[in-house]
Amino acid sequence: MSKKIKQLKNLIRKLKTTGFGHLFGSSVINKILTFMSSIILVRLIPKSDYGIYSNADNILGMFCILEGFGMVSTFLQYGSTTKGEKKEDIWSFCFYGSVLFQILLSIVIFITGLTVKFSIPGTGILLALMAFLPIFRIVRDMQQVYLRTEFKNKEYAYSNTLSTVITVVCSCTLSFFLFEKGIILATYISVWITIIYIIRKCKIKFPKVHNKLLKEDKLKLLKFSAVCMVNNSTSSIMYLLDTFVLGIVVASSAVTASYKVASKIPTALAFIPTCIMTYIYPYFAKNKDDGKWCFKNYKRVVMLFGVFNIISVGTLIVIAPYIIKIVFGTKYLDAVIPFRLLCLNYIIQATFSTVSGQLLVSQGRLGFNTFIGIFSSILNTGLNLILIPKFSSAGAAIATLTVTIIVSILSTGYLYILLRKQSQAG
Repeated sequence: MSKKIKQLKNLIRKLKTTGFGHLFGSSVINKILTFMSSIILVRLIPKSDYGIYSNADNILGMFCILEGFGMVSTFLQYGSTTKGEKKEDIWSFCFYGSVLFQILLSIVIFITGLTVKFSIPGTGILLALMAFLPIFRIVRDMQQVYLRTEFKNKEYAYSNTLSTVITVVCSCTLSFFLFEKGIILATYISVWITIIYIIRKCKIKFPKVHNKLLKEDKLKLLKFSAVCMVNNSTSSIMYLLDTFVLGIVVASSAVTASYKVASKIPTALAFIPTCIMTYIYPYFAKNKDDGKWCFKNYKRVVMLFGVFNIISVGTLIVIAPYIIKIVFGTKYLDAVIPFRLLCLNYIIQATFSTVSGQLLVSQGRLGFNTFIGIFSSILNTGLNLILIPKFSSAGAAIATLTVTIIVSILSTGYLYILLRKQSQAG
């Protein structure tokens, strides 16, 4: 017993020294602030206007699944295992490559917003206003991932918190006068200030333009980035397709707003596995050749996630009507059924597919993730087209839940077998 207590104390001490407390604490604060501000915004902005904003933001998200050509993930992988001058060369290549890609993407988004006639009126102008956010976001994200590769979790946490606080304060203030346009302006202000903060306080400056990477190294990075982009795209599209198809098929800003509200709490809770995986990923990448270590710690992570998710989110499913009424108001009671379905989806996804997807990348098994991503995207699209016309927003939630169950079975099973074999071989 004393040995177990000693191990626990050592674990707690290690978590403190490596900045996990700052990382987790920051994520908790950020999600609480974001969620509280979303409640204010939902009540402050008319339901129809909030639906238009949600539709435009979702379409922006559809474009941004290609964000940075996957170079954020590439630098996280290679930057965590590379030191010295070569790391700086990789940092330069990934930074400027991602920025250039985002500039081209933003131009396409801007033109789309001005020229395309969307099923929900008013969507296009908001999309055009959001068009150049991806450029500034990628700069901030690349700065933050550099902090992660240096294991500067405290600095990373501070920059995240700053970004959230500014977004919350500005969006709640500006939306009072500008409604949904105030949220957009607040997002720009937040990302600009965060970039400046990281440069001045965290001393993460823009890298040199020129580097000494060999052609074969650049091709290797580009190949990895392309695979990461596909994997990230197919993973992110799961969160976006339902709202996207809902906006086209139902074409109602009110229905879109209710579905967005139904997803807020499950989405907010996603910070827990995301935060832990943000902290854990570099260690799994570093120890990818140690089969016993990876297998043992993978089982621990799944067990931790499973117990927490069932207890916490299961309670929310039971008291769903009261949650929706108290938090968002009676005008959103039509969101109860989708809310329950999306909470169940969260339990399965956070416990299994989120963990397995991240760790498969750390193990270099990108091909399997790519297959799963493409398969799930096709399946999700088909189910949305079938179920949304019949069940409206509930159909979108059912489609998401069905795909998550199938993906979780496939990815978790594959990773478990892989790590077990590596553990036995080691």
